[in-house]
Amino acid sequence: MSGRLMMDQTDAPAWSDDCYLLLDGLGMDVPVTAYTHDDHPIITPLFRGTRHAKLIEASPWLVKPGANGKLITQPDSWASAGVVLYCEAGMTALANHLRSLISVKTPSEQLAYCRFYSPGWAARLFATMEQEEFAAWSGPISRWVVQGQEGWIEYDSPLPGPARAAEDEGWYQLRKEQIEQWHLEEFELLIERAALQLGLNPEQPDYLAARKRIEPLLLQARQFGFESEQTALHYLELAWHFAPDSNTPEWVSQFADQSISPEQRLYKAEQQLFKLDEGASA
Repeated sequence: MSGRLMMDQTDAPAWSDDCYLLLDGLGMDVPVTAYTHDDHPIITPLFRGTRHAKLIEASPWLVKPGANGKLITQPDSWASAGVVLYCEAGMTALANHLRSLISVKTPSEQLAYCRFYSPGWAARLFATMEQEEFAAWSGPISRWVVQGQEGWIEYDSPLPGPARAAEDEGWYQLRKEQIEQWHLEEFELLIERAALQLGLNPEQPDYLAARKRIEPLLLQARQFGFESEQTALHYLELAWHFAPDSNTPEWVSQFADQSISPEQRLYKAEQQLFKLDEGASA
């Protein structure tokens, strides 16, 4: 590999003849937005003409803004649900190359949808790529521009290559290390949501110490079979507020009893820990 991909801060995108928008059809009504802000946009759904055509309403859209339109200059209408591309290969070749990226191959050789047209996912995907991987991924695309929390970020591919055909879909294979990195990121985000749910305030002196207590409890939730975020956070709240009671052998055995559904186990534990079952039996 040739090293990690570099990214740089950049200015807001401006119109040029090789500029395109790639917009998430699940995040916005692309045709309405395009024709509201631009008199002569050229738009095409990437799912058209592919095996995903039946899901056309969820398709990402490739948009070529008009030279005198206002679409590219009003990013507030689309930047949260799309990315900017620069490509000199022409719209047809670009669209087909992007169609080849609709799904990617996992390390287990299965195909999975890749929402690289969503700004958050594009940034996370590119952050795990090596330079050679990114160059192959980009094909004829010379530059990607994504809006992040602190402004616009550009990812350059200095030597654009040939475009892939739509029939090549699934050619890009994710590495195990990429999957592991995303799992770590997701877990960190879950910890942040858990801290917020527990009412922890980053300005409190003991915030970091309290936050460190969350990770082992969430890992314990997984061991007990509380796989969904809802059940994991429910377990966390009980364990958080009723420690050390919830760590007794009796409670560990009850939480770990996977012959009962996660929801039933948590409901029963909540009733007992809050002494609600006593009122029901009185």
